[in-house]
Amino acid sequence: MNPLHLALLAAPPVAGQDPPPGPDPPVPPELEGEDPAFDDEAFWGEEEPGSGDLSGLSLEELMNIEVEVTSVARRKQRLSDSAAAVYVITQEDIRRSGATCIPDLLRMVPGLSVSRISSNTWAIGARGFNAEFADKLLVMIDGRTVYTPLFSGMFWDVQDYPLDDIERIEVIRGPGASLWGANAVNGVINIITKSARDTQGNHVRLGAGNEERGFGHVRHGGSFGEDGAWRVYAKYFNRDGSGATDAVEPDDDWEVGRGGFRMDWSSSETDSLTFQGDVYKGRVDNTYDLASFTSPPTALVDNRFDVSGGNLLMRWSRELSEDSGFSLQVYYDHTSRESDIVDLRRDTTDVDFQHNLPLSERNELIWGMGYRYSASDITSGPVLGFYPENRDTQLFSAFVQDEHRLGEELTAMLGAKVEHNDYTGFEFQPNARLLWNRSSQETVWASIAGAVRQPAQMNEDISWLQQVIQGPGYFILPTLFGSDDFDSEKLTAYELGYRNLIGEDFSLDLAAFYNEYRELMTMEPGDPFATGAGLVVPVYFANGADGWSWGLEAAAQWNVREDWKLNLSYSFIDIHIQPHDGSNDPSAEDEEKQTPAHQVHLRSYFDLSEEWGLDAALYWVDAMEKDDISDYFRADTRLAWEPCEGISAALVAQGLFHDRELEFGQSIFNAGSEVETSVFLTLSWQF
Repeated sequence: MNPLHLALLAAPPVAGQDPPPGPDPPVPPELEGEDPAFDDEAFWGEEEPGSGDLSGLSLEELMNIEVEVTSVARRKQRLSDSAAAVYVITQEDIRRSGATCIPDLLRMVPGLSVSRISSNTWAIGARGFNAEFADKLLVMIDGRTVYTPLFSGMFWDVQDYPLDDIERIEVIRGPGASLWGANAVNGVINIITKSARDTQGNHVRLGAGNEERGFGHVRHGGSFGEDGAWRVYAKYFNRDGSGATDAVEPDDDWEVGRGGFRMDWSSSETDSLTFQGDVYKGRVDNTYDLASFTSPPTALVDNRFDVSGGNLLMRWSRELSEDSGFSLQVYYDHTSRESDIVDLRRDTTDVDFQHNLPLSERNELIWGMGYRYSASDITSGPVLGFYPENRDTQLFSAFVQDEHRLGEELTAMLGAKVEHNDYTGFEFQPNARLLWNRSSQETVWASIAGAVRQPAQMNEDISWLQQVIQGPGYFILPTLFGSDDFDSEKLTAYELGYRNLIGEDFSLDLAAFYNEYRELMTMEPGDPFATGAGLVVPVYFANGADGWSWGLEAAAQWNVREDWKLNLSYSFIDIHIQPHDGSNDPSAEDEEKQTPAHQVHLRSYFDLSEEWGLDAALYWVDAMEKDDISDYFRADTRLAWEPCEGISAALVAQGLFHDRELEFGQSIFNAGSEVETSVFLTLSWQF
């Protein structure tokens, strides 16, 4: 866990914080002085990091407690042993942020660019390359990859989960491809939900406001036998559309209902099993800028996606010895997005095996294999289509990572992942890291890593009519086509990091990076050709540019006093894109213009009394040259009241400095709309 957030674990219950139901959890073996063997929950990141009464401990005392992250090395390890730029959004951060969706939570992470394009659409990128269809960021929920192979990005409008049931969100800035593979180029977001053992009893949360027109979450948890626990939940929200601009008055309301379950069971001293699943259904409205034969070259069209889907996940772990074990995970995922523009349906099955095998007291090996099968079924529309409409793809992978302790303070890590995909064949993604624990409070680390962004289905199969231009007696039809010649985009990343606990109440986390990109995606014009509809002017995907970027990220936490904590973060990035000789893509350098160079975030948690709490966050985002997006401030506040144990209320206001703000310009489809000030009341009851 990020040292900047350790003190949050020590905070006593505050206004708006729901106490854990049921009896006090047992003390973990590591706190009893034992050396636990392979643990499925700790291995996959589902065990709550730390337990017992930590109130009253200083940051220095907290640093000596085994607080783990799991996303850096695919096993639990102390943050001080993590040679990567890691930031952890804790459950306390989630609760006190007042956020109602996962993208808004990610605003607090240094190095991430989070811009709301419309009510239900975001541009989220790590260390640049921020766009509606950003394709260099891997997102997982409990080890289940949730990005779509359609464009190697995210449909954030359906990646929802009850925020009360999220244990933490681990965010790695920088490549994680040597362990996690495809798409883990500029970062990894690992959303880890609570074990069913930690959600016993009943929980109800309801809320409403001017933008959050209505939302609710109901959960019930129980147990079976001596070693089993389960929970079921249901969630619904209805959100208003965003604000109009001079160019567009959007129709982008949004409502989704979902439900799910989770079971955790220890069948023996050596075996544990997790079984969980979710289903959802809803509608996502948007206003798109599309080509039209009966209007100017493009026209604004109101479009509604009927979205639905579901997933099932099973994970089994076995302890082979005191220091060795394996885990097998299998999941199935179905998604559907149906509209007048295009119908998208996909079924994915994924199998992942992992084995941790210590070779000696100083040397530990982790290896694994994976297989993913994804089948798409697409019904093309008059403007946007995919050909062939049905495509089945397979992804085979294997990885190995060796961690060797060179001395009491120095550790070296070397690993790689090999993948075989249907577009480019074999891909090799290596990784080397060095960690220097100067003391229990001070850590220095460095890394060199390679990653690739494999082609997506869009890069090879898309056919998108971008405009309809009236020519002399015929139509001119600029159209984007996929290309069989499109290759993987490649990254070599160099990183250096430093962490330090300064005194008892202040901590600092710094990271610097230099990224080299090769074979970046461009869209190159081809030779026009005539069809019955008119003269087609084709544009094809190509690897027509290289690039480089460098940046700095800093995060600090200060415990001003026992009832007041401050968190400050800053990030800077400088991006340069260089088109190849012969490239004719005028938008190739847009990436330099649509990522803010500077971002600052200040967060305050203040306990006014035992019953009242006041939390606030202030964001400043630098201007973006593309579409002339001005720099802006955003302020969020939360006033919480807990009159008695188990009952709480909170009044939340988001975007207080102005009625509305344009955070991002025109994307591929969306014309862009303004984020309006949101005020809502939420009530919570735990029993």
